Amino acid sequence: DNSFFSMVALIAKGTTRYWQGKNHDCIDFLKEALDLYDPERHSRTKTLIRSDIRLYCECHMMHSYWQLGQLETATKLALDIEARASKISHTFSECNVLIGTANIMLMRGETDKARERVSKLLELSNQYQLLIWYADALVMQGLITVTDGDATAGIEQMKKGILLHKATGAQIWRTDQNARLADKYLEIGQTEKALEAIHDALVICQNSGHSDHYE
Repeated sequence: DNSFFSMVALIAKGTTRYWQGKNHDCIDFLKEALDLYDPERHSRTKTLIRSDIRLYCECHMMHSYWQLGQLETATKLALDIEARASKISHTFSECNVLIGTANIMLMRGETDKARERVSKLLELSNQYQLLIWYADALVMQGLITVTDGDATAGIEQMKKGILLHKATGAQIWRTDQNARLADKYLEIGQTEKALEAIHDALVICQNSGHSDHYE
């Protein structure tokens, strides 16, 4: 099935552009991939990337829209994705959606909505031993704690999540996590620790080519 291989190639191009910070290209490639997607014919792709294809693509598109300043489009897509994720009974996909929508809600300043999603993500990822999602949830929980006014406790939660994420060997998201940790250090006047976090993020960027959060 040539459409299957074309779709997979487009998804690979789109997600690569996402991590390179090329958001317009990311959206264009993933839209092309979804035009080819047939859930009946392409069901094996869930095994290939461990996630529902449409949700996987749209999560990346949601973040790209946000980074391009298209806030309402990103928010609408986040809510649409979340509604569909709750119906498919696929835990990995649901975790992927929860971290994305929690992030959008936090950036919108809707802390309670972000907290609700992070709590659910912590529960799911702990139950099924999905360590990367659990680590990401801890980082997000820390950000929420800082927003609530307890910077010291929040930063410790973030550091715990970052260390757990690093222990998995994964590179993805660590630049974003370190950049956010640096922001929180700066907010409480710990400049040296902020610079250390930025240094770690830059090393990852330079070693991996992952430039989504380079600036």
